[in-house]
Amino acid sequence: MVLTISSGGTVVTQNWPVNFAAWSVVEKIYTWQIPITAAAGTYTATVQLIDPNGTVVKRTNATFKVVPPPPINGTCGSANGRGL
Repeated sequence: MVLTISSGGTVVTQNWPVNFAAWSVVEKIYTWQIPITAAAGTYTATVQLIDPNGTVVKRTNATFKVVPPPPINGTCGSANGRGL
């Protein structure tokens, strides 16, 4: 099983060697902390199931958006919601 997260080019790829029988349920949890340097935009997560010969037998995609953080007004103290 291969997970690829991309936006234009590949951002991260994770491979899991998995052996399972037909119609069995396999759960894998992958946590990816979005780097502060990640560009805002739409990203695609693609999961592929690959047989031992390297043939993709199933592929599914999901999309998510990375948005920039809200601007900080540069004022210290209560104006930005933080005490001194």
